[in-house]
Amino acid sequence: MSATGKSESGPDSTLTIVANTPTATIQPREANKKFIELPTLEYTFEIHARCLRNRKPTSLLLSVTDTRKSLGADDFASGSPVEMTLRIPAAQMGPIAVENFCHITDEGVTSDTNAMQQLTISAALSAHASLRCESETDQKVMYVSKPLDVTLICDQPDQAQTDDPSIGID
Repeated sequence: MSATGKSESGPDSTLTIVANTPTATIQPREANKKFIELPTLEYTFEIHARCLRNRKPTSLLLSVTDTRKSLGADDFASGSPVEMTLRIPAAQMGPIAVENFCHITDEGVTSDTNAMQQLTISAALSAHASLRCESETDQKVMYVSKPLDVTLICDQPDQAQTDDPSIGID
């Protein structure tokens, strides 16, 4: 896992999320294009959930955009961290405004970022989790949100094969 987790702790429960930062290969685009459509992204989460005060975990829900996954008490009652993977379809994400990255110019593909043609977008998406803890007399729900990053990699056309800068444009 590469990103630190968001943690929420209270007198009734603890909920922590740690997520990886996926990479997305982006095709070079015209210089006047400011928005990038992200492809399907896959996030892996490590979730630490614990109920206190004689309560037991009964459910855990994780969601990113319109993608959700839920677990019942048997799936995480051991107290060990739970690993979950969510694939976020491209259709569920809006375009991201990114300037000066992975553009085609008269000289070829260019970016104002580092030489590796890579850029990490902080908080491109958000993960939301809820933990329900119950006892014989009551129940409590804890919520936590975590911003999710994505690393963009500019797909460089092989200059040895072609000098045509239109390669890779949709």
